[in-house]
Amino acid sequence: MEVARPLPWVIDAWAVHDGKVFASRRPLDSIDADVTVFLSVPDLEAVPVGRISTALRAVRSGFQAGLRDAEGNEIAFSNLGQLRALVSRAYLAAGLGPEAPGAVAGPLPAPDRGPGAGSALLESMAPEYPPWSDEMHFPGHAPERLDQAVALYAAAVILEFEELFFDDLAPSLIRGFVQFVEAVLGSGIVPDILFTEAVDWMRDEADIHGLARSIPSATWPAALGQAAENRGWGGLAHACSRIVDAFPPGAVTTLGTNYGHLVIHRPGDLVSLESRGLLAVVPGPRPTAYRRWPCSRLAELALIPQIDSRFWEGARTTLDLAPATLAVALRSPRRLGVLDGEVSPAGAAFARLRPRLDAPSCPKAAESALHGFIDACLAGRASGEPDPEPPSRPSTDGLRAKRSSAPQSDEVRRHDGPSALA
Repeated sequence: MEVARPLPWVIDAWAVHDGKVFASRRPLDSIDADVTVFLSVPDLEAVPVGRISTALRAVRSGFQAGLRDAEGNEIAFSNLGQLRALVSRAYLAAGLGPEAPGAVAGPLPAPDRGPGAGSALLESMAPEYPPWSDEMHFPGHAPERLDQAVALYAAAVILEFEELFFDDLAPSLIRGFVQFVEAVLGSGIVPDILFTEAVDWMRDEADIHGLARSIPSATWPAALGQAAENRGWGGLAHACSRIVDAFPPGAVTTLGTNYGHLVIHRPGDLVSLESRGLLAVVPGPRPTAYRRWPCSRLAELALIPQIDSRFWEGARTTLDLAPATLAVALRSPRRLGVLDGEVSPAGAAFARLRPRLDAPSCPKAAESALHGFIDACLAGRASGEPDPEPPSRPSTDGLRAKRSSAPQSDEVRRHDGPSALA
């Protein structure tokens, strides 16, 4: 007796940017559905819908009509787990590129420029981080030298501000820089590679003033400014000088030394980022693994390992996970010190990141459509021109950038390219 194969799950209507989708268990190219459900971020729990006609009506309210491959065939999903993974990843991908809400509304100038001193630092240090074994897709625990890699990457991000300060010392840029460094230090991550000269300078200052027996200390703008001056980073040196002059004592974090390494000596009053939107415009130097994606922001680099399966096609190093780990650490509660038996701040951030890297794989055609959508978002290919009448059948151009704002609006933001998500 032949056992009937279970019906696949198929997308009926999808608001990609909003993270909302209607899906049915039904035959392909049919509206004879066994069950229809509605899912929405953040939890993507399946809520039963009485009839598939509700999903089809959503197409006229701004939803994309279905999802098809490049040949016009509907894409089937084996289970709702695959569908949830695709919807979640596409929702995050909509935050990429120059037209992303965070990039447009962010408080700082967009860092859309070539690689700077931070990228050069990463390139010079990359040989220190060999690839994992080819059998490892990604580690199930914190990879080796994660603490050093995240501290190195935080230093590289700070160095990327050198190019911004060289062109502009606007107060909003300087304040954003202060907030970013305070958030890094507040996370428990100390990018001491930037302060190598500052440690010696602090010791010298202590000797000069007869304080050799005390712990030498300085605010981070003073320490960083000294290191920047020694290395010829004029933009950073000038910005740090203005910060030292403008911020009162106690407003910014004071650093001390412990066996030649910098530690948090006294936390500043600035405990967190003023706006999460700041992360959308903090410059992000690209490790080698990210060269195929034209990302220039830390928030974008942090998303790539979580949403784009192409990231895992080659051998990866601990340094490649540093952007995402740092971004998670910056969004975590303030953390100072490490108790015996406790994981490091970078290790704790990776533990929170790890489940996001283990999303179920999607059908090949769905992955291809998502890749096209990611590339289009990063390229900023969105015309914003109105779409013709909503199609009477599921669309054949993959994922299309369509919002579900109001029933009377059929405006569509298109992303060009093959199999584009919308």
